[in-house]
Amino acid sequence: MGIHFFLNASLLATLAINLGLAGYLYLKGRNIEANRVFSLIMFFIAGWTLSFLLFFNATDPDWLLFWRRTTPIGSALIAGMFLYFCLIFPQKTAEISVKIKLLIFGPGIIFSFLSVVTDWLVAAISIRGGDYLTAQPIFGWAYRAYALFNLNL
Repeated sequence: MGIHFFLNASLLATLAINLGLAGYLYLKGRNIEANRVFSLIMFFIAGWTLSFLLFFNATDPDWLLFWRRTTPIGSALIAGMFLYFCLIFPQKTAEISVKIKLLIFGPGIIFSFLSVVTDWLVAAISIRGGDYLTAQPIFGWAYRAYALFNLNL
């Protein structure tokens, strides 16, 4: 059992725990907005974990690049959802306008879209020594803006 086994096992456990928590929270309080939002956060974390699991198990350079380009989706969406969650938990005190919601969720949606359809966030993959597990992304010009977005939220 090597590092690959432990990496897969930990990612699968994280995926299962987050999906389970997302489902539990949603089913226990689907009428409570904070529960719905937090379950979405858990679902996005599970999706982020799944993208890394698929990236680490890809054996074709094209799939490796595709799955690495999907990894920013989860984190970009989590950032906005977490900020929104902070505004409504434990109880929403005022209605949040559509304009504010667009400001909160818009950047994450834009970065998610750009990550998949352009090479602006992940331009390419560098595979060293034929080992796909050690593949390194070559970041595009917009990755710094994406990283700052995640750090600031």
